[in-house]
Amino acid sequence: FRPFKIRSVAIGAALLMIASVAIGITGAASSATTASPATSASKCAAFWGPAANVIDGVLPPGLSCPKPKPFTVAVLAAEECPYCSSWQKAVTGELKVLGAKVVLSLNAGGSDATQAAQMQEAIAKKPDGIVVWPYGESAIVPSLIAAKAAGIPVELSNSPSAAAGLKDVIAYTGPQNTEEGEVGAQMLAKALRSKGDVIVILGAIGTTPEIQRLGGFEAELHKIAPSMKVLGTGDGNWEEATSLSATSALLTRYGSKVAGIFA
Repeated sequence: FRPFKIRSVAIGAALLMIASVAIGITGAASSATTASPATSASKCAAFWGPAANVIDGVLPPGLSCPKPKPFTVAVLAAEECPYCSSWQKAVTGELKVLGAKVVLSLNAGGSDATQAAQMQEAIAKKPDGIVVWPYGESAIVPSLIAAKAAGIPVELSNSPSAAAGLKDVIAYTGPQNTEEGEVGAQMLAKALRSKGDVIVILGAIGTTPEIQRLGGFEAELHKIAPSMKVLGTGDGNWEEATSLSATSALLTRYGSKVAGIFA
């Protein structure tokens, strides 16, 4: 299979990118490493490496960052899953590197109502910014409007909001979910030479990525390989054990009819 790219869509100047530039401009030394202040400032101004390079707020060896004036950020995740916890750890770790104080780090646990309440709590703390992974693309819109009215910049991550909310955020960083589904259909159709039926293992039901990826997959498959059908879908919830169980159930049900799996 050929690799495919996950694109990032920038709507404005990202909150965290502003912070990283600010670090490079300050030029004040604050780290006990052998790197010179000038070299550190230059590296930090350009540093925007993979989140995997930042573990619990610790920079890669040899890189020190002068600290800007402290700023506060609230981090709100959408749900609980292995990827979700890794995302939350990476965000809070990167913020620590950039000199931020994380005043709130919460997880909505897959509930629109809980996330709305958590956004109200975050706004009440009056942080310098909010990073939020929206659970529902439409449900998050009133919270985005409220944050903008309070003068608090919001950066969306991993899942976009509905179009109505995009004007109220400074940026979105994350994948094009519909395109991910389309590329999945293209790769599977190519592997199967546009013949045979498939099953689909979904992510957390009702979330924007799950809806958009499935929609993109089904629409593209119908377009490029109309003889191929989706026999059934299973709820994997982005968890290994749940996905294995869902896959097993579908394979038991459809047996040799299954030519491929999109998960």
